Amino acid sequence: MNKKDYIKLLNVVDERYIEEADPGVSAEPVAIKPRPTKARRKKSAIKYAAIAAAVALCVTAGGLGLFLPIDYLPDVSMYADSEYYSLIEKLNAYTYNGPEYKNNFQKILAAISGLGSGGSVDKDDAQGPAGGGMGTDDEGSASPDGSGGGQGESYEEITDNQTEGVIEGDLIKRSDEYVYYLDGSALKVFGIGGENSQMVGEFVFNTENYFNCTAQEFYLSEDCATVTAVMTYYDKECGTCTSLIALDVTDPEDIRESGRVTVTGSYASSRVKDGKLLLATNYNIYAHDIDYSDPSTFVPQIDAGDGMQPLPSEDIVSPEVLTSSRFTVVTQYDATSLESQGAAAYVSYSADFYASSERLYFTRSFSEKNESGNLVRSTTMTEISCLNYGGDELVGEGSVIIEGSVHDRYSMDEYEGILRVFATTSWSEYKDNETYYSFGISNANVSLYCIDISDFSVVASVENFAPYGESVQSARFDGDTAYVCTAIELSDPVFFFDLSDLDNITYKHTGTIEGFSTSLIDFGEGFSVGIGVGSYGYLKIEAYVEDGDNVAPICSYEADAYYSENYKSYYIDRENGLIGLGITDYSYEGNERGRYILLHFDGYKFTELVNVPLVGENSVKRGVYVDGYFYMFGTGDFRVVKIA
Repeated sequence: MNKKDYIKLLNVVDERYIEEADPGVSAEPVAIKPRPTKARRKKSAIKYAAIAAAVALCVTAGGLGLFLPIDYLPDVSMYADSEYYSLIEKLNAYTYNGPEYKNNFQKILAAISGLGSGGSVDKDDAQGPAGGGMGTDDEGSASPDGSGGGQGESYEEITDNQTEGVIEGDLIKRSDEYVYYLDGSALKVFGIGGENSQMVGEFVFNTENYFNCTAQEFYLSEDCATVTAVMTYYDKECGTCTSLIALDVTDPEDIRESGRVTVTGSYASSRVKDGKLLLATNYNIYAHDIDYSDPSTFVPQIDAGDGMQPLPSEDIVSPEVLTSSRFTVVTQYDATSLESQGAAAYVSYSADFYASSERLYFTRSFSEKNESGNLVRSTTMTEISCLNYGGDELVGEGSVIIEGSVHDRYSMDEYEGILRVFATTSWSEYKDNETYYSFGISNANVSLYCIDISDFSVVASVENFAPYGESVQSARFDGDTAYVCTAIELSDPVFFFDLSDLDNITYKHTGTIEGFSTSLIDFGEGFSVGIGVGSYGYLKIEAYVEDGDNVAPICSYEADAYYSENYKSYYIDRENGLIGLGITDYSYEGNERGRYILLHFDGYKFTELVNVPLVGENSVKRGVYVDGYFYMFGTGDFRVVKIA
């Protein structure tokens, strides 16, 4: 009899003899009971006699097989002919929760004594939210597609995109005649007419046939004839889905839908570059929903007009060992026609990605464990994978593993063939299932890595340059320079890096400043601006300038207010020195607390130009300056203020 036969026999034997000994016993936890009576002590004696009998029988049948581990995976070999078999094996290993007991001896004892552990948890139930939107930021005057003019309107880019020429979706876009604003489930079009401005058209998306239907962001075409909106909703058959919906806006008073494509999963982010629209979605699968004979239950699906079709296996990238069962799916379309141009999916990777002018970078965090004696050291690691979208199709180029975790996409930047990355490094040590940090100090710090994307090798680094306990809060790259804000509690070192010579990277810092920045903005002409919190945890906007061997703060604006950390909610106008954002100001009462402020920075100080009530969550408030007037948009609210 081989090992597997022993295990099968033991699984049958222990269950049968336990039930015979006491049919009422279960493996569920039981409450502590009062001291047993004489009758109960007699019953207990019967139980332990049953244990002895069961153990004797098991040992006779399988010898020491009673103590062999019973942690073996379900058999999925019947799906070996499936094109997804490699993925099936990985998902099977990841979603398998394992047995409740290490061996049959523990199982018998626990069942009879009533000390079962009570079951296991679906791993994906503890994963947290499936994605959500990513911030937008940077400038660029390029338009969403190359269709050219023809409607008499001129496209004007106002979103502060992270990469020049790579356009990001937003709640606001404009031409020289109209401002388009996505207000909940309605696209609203406003004429640009100063104090006489008013809404001239509206399109309300159909939400009646869907659950949790939400319009996320949109794009405006270069000829200002088409709006492409991103919509998420729940479908009874396919689950959570994301659709791209094209709207004909040539007549703002009669807006019509002109096309639609759909991908399973929730919206993560999108970009438009050179007539290509890249859509990223998050697709989560759960163990209780998987049927390996039906790919639609564990593979993302795409509907490009011919119904939902599972993504081919050759378009799915996954690590050898999964760290989550979430797919980040990238689909590429013609920005005008929405014709499909390819797709790729990354399993266990984050929802966030960084887009350079030709490449998308995805991150996957995991723990690397090393044993030394009775200690286990766990180090946070990140794998960065690259997908090239610059050609006619999506092409995977390679990956690199670095120590630490990447805070967000603003912590990554590609410049002259080098990917620069700021990462928060951390480790911990385990002993007897207890965690402690060596030397009695915090284990967090910050490192910079420079990666050659021709072969994905680390060619330069500055490791653990911050005070211990610091972590990345925000970062910004500008050519061969970079700024990074690290923080512990409410202190704010802002480090400035000179990356012009990778063989001799230099950096300097401001020292300790009260508060910390959650967003860093390159404001041009040697200035940077941090938006974050001050010493009391409320809004602080601070300007910095490079000054000899230091990066010195020169002025700040503070308010007893909360703000959105979504970078897209900030209005950044470097040419006119303007910064605008929605806030919740607790120095006001009731409905007056929701406000919009506009600041002017002249190189020396901040001047408040606008501070008016505006309805809505701060993350959805938007503003834009046009020809002496500032236009503000909130939930069902619209205001115009003349700027002196």
